[in-house]
Amino acid sequence: MNQKKYSKFIFSGILLGFCILSFSNCKKDDGENEDNITKTLVLLKVDYLTHDFEGGQLVELPPYTNLSDTLPLIVNHVAPSDIGSLSIYYNTVNPSQLVFNGSLVWMGLGSRSFPATLADPLDFPLLASPLGNVDSTEFKVVHYDLAPQQIYYDSIWDGIKDLEIVGFVRSTSTTKMSLFLYRPSDGAGDPADWDWYILMEK
Repeated sequence: MNQKKYSKFIFSGILLGFCILSFSNCKKDDGENEDNITKTLVLLKVDYLTHDFEGGQLVELPPYTNLSDTLPLIVNHVAPSDIGSLSIYYNTVNPSQLVFNGSLVWMGLGSRSFPATLADPLDFPLLASPLGNVDSTEFKVVHYDLAPQQIYYDSIWDGIKDLEIVGFVRSTSTTKMSLFLYRPSDGAGDPADWDWYILMEK
C-alpha cells in the first residue's frame, strides 16, 4: 500500500472512530452527569482568496465540559516587528490545549507549526447533498489585532458545507464555529499566502 493510500486509510479510520465515539456520548441518559466528556476539535483550512477547502485535522482535547455556545479559546498574539506568532489554545483550565500555532513574519513568510500536518482534502468524505446556508452569526470570529478583515461568510461556508464531518458535527453540536485568519506574511504581505481556519467542537 503506497504512502498516500495508507494516510487516507488512517485518517478515514480516525474519522470513523470520531463519529462512533461522538454517537456513543450522545446515547447517555438525560440524567447522567456529563462532566469531563472527552472532546475533539475539527480544524479546517480554507484559502483566503479562492475559498477552496485545503485540508484539515482532528485535535484531541482533554476531558472538559464547555457550557458556553462558543469555544473557550485563549489567543496569544505576538505582533511581528520582525518575527511574531499566533497561538490559539482551548481553555481546558488545567492545562490549556494548543490547537493552533504559526509564525508571523514582517515583510516575509511564516509557517504553521501546529498542527504540523493537515489531512488532504481528498481524504474527507463528502455528503450526498451539501448543507444549506448558515447565518453569519453561526461563526464566532477570533480577532487578535486591529487589522481590518473583509469576511465573505457565505464563500467560506461554501468551501466546507459538503464535508461529511461538517454535517455530522453541525447535526450534533450547538456550539458556534470559531473562525480566524492566519496571515503568515504580515505588513504589506501577500493575501495569496493567507488562509481562514475554522474550528468546530464535538
